[in-house]
Amino acid sequence: MLTLIPYFLTVNLICLIYGIIPFILLKRTLPLNPFAPILVGYAIVGVLSQWFMIGGAINTFAFLVLLLGAFVALWRYSYNYKPYKKNLNTWFQSLSKKEVIGFVIFGLLVAYQSSLPTKINDMGGYYLQTIQWMREYGIVKGLGNLHPALGLGSAWHSLVTLVSPLPPETLPFFAINGSLMLALALFIWIELKYHFSWYLFAYAVLVFPLGFLYLTAPSPDWPLLVFVPLLGYWAFIKRETLPTEVFLLLACFVFACKPSSAMLVFFLVVRFFYTKQQNNGSFFSALKKPFLRFFMLVFCVALALAPLIYKNHIQTGYPLYPSGLSIGTAPKWQIPKDWNQAYRQGIQSWGINDKVEVSTFKAPNPASGNRFKKWLLRSGYKGLMNKLIFLNALFALALLFTKRKLQERLLLLALIGISSLEWYFLSQYRLMLPTALCLFSFNILFTFNIQNSLFEIRHSSLFTLTSSLLLLLFALLSFFPFSILKDSSRNQQITQTDGFTSANLIVPYTNYRIGTLDTFLVDSIPFHYYKERAYAWNCPIPAVSASHRKFLKENFGYELRALGREVKDGFWLEH
Repeated sequence: MLTLIPYFLTVNLICLIYGIIPFILLKRTLPLNPFAPILVGYAIVGVLSQWFMIGGAINTFAFLVLLLGAFVALWRYSYNYKPYKKNLNTWFQSLSKKEVIGFVIFGLLVAYQSSLPTKINDMGGYYLQTIQWMREYGIVKGLGNLHPALGLGSAWHSLVTLVSPLPPETLPFFAINGSLMLALALFIWIELKYHFSWYLFAYAVLVFPLGFLYLTAPSPDWPLLVFVPLLGYWAFIKRETLPTEVFLLLACFVFACKPSSAMLVFFLVVRFFYTKQQNNGSFFSALKKPFLRFFMLVFCVALALAPLIYKNHIQTGYPLYPSGLSIGTAPKWQIPKDWNQAYRQGIQSWGINDKVEVSTFKAPNPASGNRFKKWLLRSGYKGLMNKLIFLNALFALALLFTKRKLQERLLLLALIGISSLEWYFLSQYRLMLPTALCLFSFNILFTFNIQNSLFEIRHSSLFTLTSSLLLLLFALLSFFPFSILKDSSRNQQITQTDGFTSANLIVPYTNYRIGTLDTFLVDSIPFHYYKERAYAWNCPIPAVSASHRKFLKENFGYELRALGREVKDGFWLEH
């Protein structure tokens, strides 16, 4: 735990330095909130990490290059960083003793929870494997043929790899979700303290409990929960916080982390541009050099999405993977179309079923009415989340009939429509959560946005009380013995804690290499797997679990083959 504190500070300091650079280059005033540039910095460094990945292994040398860039920026733009330093000092001096104590307790709880064994199944499924591939090779042809999820190559995982400067043979820190949570908490605290917003308040009430379990694994779901609602905040409420180029770059970074929120992100970008047009009469008319500005916007999109498209093509054969869209002649290493289709169909099914049968991957989807009924009546905590998402959409539908402003009705209608489309294409509650969280925040904003000076006075007390309750909830969850739920969990193979433990008070848990390692040959290349475990976890790469290899062979008739004699040459599936 204690070793994560300097890690948190280092990551946020790097993100701060890189997050200020766009404002300097665009000659725009920095946001008043001193933690907004840190959040922007995560996107900037994340985009850079994708370029590092397509250039080769994201190793210690890549981290040193990143550090060198930060030092050069501090030296070259030292004058521009002085106003920020002054703003940050002013904020520190304004803190009360209670606020300082609260921040320290919250930081320690985040560090403690981040040090514990993972509670997320995908950690063993593909997170650890993805990061190992990025650290040792960068991108590899046909990597998605080992497992479909390995083809995703999330920008969040490349960011995790870039800011973990340990050599490939050791386990790097995977606690970047905790560092982002700390930056988010400080950002929201300042926003609510000085510019109270019901939208941001409602967002804060849900995002921190939802993000709690994500602290034990570098899940790309977490940056979506953070940045998608924040894009909504900056597009509708604090529209002047970010320059257009920065907003666009942040939106592209979210898409590169995980494309599941693409529809909502696209809607927010359109809304942001529309607002700029309304304010300026015409978006480009007020600009002295419209063509240069247009070029800058295109450059931002290309900067963020070019490595994503190239990486997808190399690792899966599909430029917009997991979409089945392909351009031109399919390369030899392309994931077979029927297997890619089955993977997408499985994503939908996992939102409805606790256990996915082989027939699920091959049979056509059930009629929407039957699927919705099964989704809504699902048991367990996932069924509860499905019901809450549905009730949230119903509440927004009811609000439609109470709003007089056309823009508010159109906004709610658009978010309900996007939620419906996400249900149709994805069905998994965790993939629908960013939109649901955004919709919930607007529901609360439109419900309680009463312009009454007497009511405004209560914001401070409400904010303090809620912060205290969230802090207490975090403490309870941190020390909750999750092992008592193991028998009822389908994730039998993930580690479970027995409540408070002193085992990881200094160093985070890293012992994921548990079980008997064995090997098999793919042509002349040895592959690793655990005999007793269904997932590859952090087996030495290349690795494929025995159960996945058997499933693919018996049900789809595919067998893994090598493109060459070395691992870096890549892989393909032979029928």
